[in-house]
Amino acid sequence: MGLVFVTQLPSHLPHEVFGVINNWILHKLTDTDVFQRLRKVVPMVTDAPWASFPNMAPGPAVCDPDEM
Repeated sequence: MGLVFVTQLPSHLPHEVFGVINNWILHKLTDTDVFQRLRKVVPMVTDAPWASFPNMAPGPAVCDPDEM
């Protein structure tokens, strides 16, 4: 069984939710507050993808699966 949180506004999710998420699919990020918050809670993504998020076209994503 699994639970999926899907949002275009990750800043609306409570901090406690981030502690139980272990798989991430991240799309274009332009809001600096959201960007910084996610960067703290998604440790497996390296610096190169983080640098590309603001310039990503619609559609591409970076996936960080813990276990699938």
